[in-house]
This record gives sequence, C-alpha cells and structure tokens, in this order.
Amino acid sequence: MKAKSIWTTGAAVVAFVLLSGFRGGGCGRSQGPLSPDEVRERSEAALSWFCGEITCTADQKAKLAVVANKLVDDGLAMRERHQGERGEMLSLFAADRIDSRAVHAKVDERSAEMTAFAHRATDALIQAHDILTPEQRAKVAAKIRERGERGPGPFGPFGP
Repeated sequence: MKAKSIWTTGAAVVAFVLLSGFRGGGCGRSQGPLSPDEVRERSEAALSWFCGEITCTADQKAKLAVVANKLVDDGLAMRERHQGERGEMLSLFAADRIDSRAVHAKVDERSAEMTAFAHRATDALIQAHDILTPEQRAKVAAKIRERGERGPGPFGPFGP
C-alpha cells in the first residue's frame, strides 16, 4: 500500500509541475511558467539522468521516452486548456453576488480532470515498471527509500 502512495504522490507532483509551470525557487524572483519547449527539455534531461542512474539500455530509454513524452504532451495540453480559468474564477469572485454553484462546478470539473490526469500518470509509472528489469526496479525502490528518510529534496527521489 505504501508503494501505491508513493506512486500516487509522484503522479500528483508531476501533474502540479506540468499544470502550474512551477519552476521552483529563483532567489525569491518569479520566472514565470516554463514554455512547452522548456518542459520537454527538462523531461528529456531528467530521463537521461534517470537512465544513467539505473543503467538503462538504449531500447529501454527509447521506450521510457515514449511514455514520458506522451505524459508531458498530455499535461501541457491540459495546462493550455486551463490558461483562462484563473480569470474566470476571479470574475466569479469579483461579482457583486457570487454564484456558488458556478464556482463549485468549476472546482469539480477541474478536480475530475486532475484526478483523470493522475490516473494517466500512474498508468505511465506502471508502464515504466514493465520496461525496467527487477534489478533496475530495486535500484529505484532503494533510492526512493533512501530519499524518504531525508525528505524528497528539490529534485525528487533521485536528486542530489
């Protein structure tokens, strides 16, 4: 059950990063959301680093890239669909009389889409599991356990 929780949390973090354009700290200054090209570049760099850490074959790396790219494209498409929602919610709030049904409906709609995305991200993790060897999966689990004792850090379970 704990492993499922780790994967679900990971899926939620991926969804957050992709949808919010989160860049992390920057000496207290906002750098704005990542462009789609920057998201893809970071995803490719993370995959290269990850594959180096667990010694992936070229075939495994190619298969993992297909899974990762599909998830990145899915998240970017969802982020684009939601670009105007902040303004919609602000307009609802700024009205003389708030339409609570409309606000709740928008929250429910977004929550359902985020849950669906989290499930797709979880499916991607399951696909990655099937691509990796038992030895590689053991390395991943060991890194997650090790990092769990120290906390996730700014680069996820594998970062420095």
